[in-house]
Amino acid sequence: PTCKLSELRKLRKLGELRELREVETDTVQGKRNRIMASRSTGGGGSRFEMASHRPSVVNQSCIDYLSIEMVQQAREHTDGSSEALFQRLEWMGFNVGQKLVERHSKNAPLLSTHLDRVKFICKEFWTLLFHKKIDNLKTNHRGVFVLQDKQFRWLAHISGKRDAIQETTEWAASYVYFPCGMIRGALFNLGMNCVVHPEITDLPGCKFTIKVKSSTKAAKA
Repeated sequence: PTCKLSELRKLRKLGELRELREVETDTVQGKRNRIMASRSTGGGGSRFEMASHRPSVVNQSCIDYLSIEMVQQAREHTDGSSEALFQRLEWMGFNVGQKLVERHSKNAPLLSTHLDRVKFICKEFWTLLFHKKIDNLKTNHRGVFVLQDKQFRWLAHISGKRDAIQETTEWAASYVYFPCGMIRGALFNLGMNCVVHPEITDLPGCKFTIKVKSSTKAAKA
C-alpha cells in the first residue's frame, strides 16, 4: 500500500530526531572522555587553565611601536641627560631579559660554558625577540664576545641627513640600550655576570659587545 504524504513527513522527522540524538550522545560521551582524561593527568580542565597553555602571539609591529613609546616615556622621566636615559632603559631591559630567559630556557640543554650561553642568546633568545638570529658572532676566547645584527629592527625606522650623522647616531642609541639590558639580564640568569655595550655601525646595523666580569672569568669561556 502507498503511504500518505503526511506519514512520509512523520517518518522523515523521526529519522532526523534519531540522527540528532545520536550526535548528542556522541558529543556528551566525548565530553566525558575529555574530562576523565584531564582528571587522570592531574589537570583541572578549567577553561582558564587550558587557555594558559596556548602560546600568545603579538604582532611585531606592535612591539616596534611599543619600543618607540617606551623610549619617549623614558625621556620624559629623566633629567634630560643621555646617561640617565640610557641607564633607565638598560635597567628596564635587564629585568625583562631575566624574566624572558627564565621562562623560555626550561627545556634548553645544559649551558656549561660562556660560549654556550652566548650562542643561546644569538639563536634561541634573539629569534624569540626579533624572529631572526644574530648575523655574526666573534670572540677572543678571553671573555669578550661581539654580536652583530646587520638589520636591527628597532633602528629600521631611524634615518638622518649625512651632515647630521652624529646627531642621528645619538638619537638611535636610545633604542639599543634596552636590548643591551635584555642581553645582560638573560646572561645573568644563565649564570654569566657581564657588561654589554652597544655600537651603532651603518644604520640599521649595530653591535653588542659582551665583556665577562672578572668574578666569572674563572668559568670556561
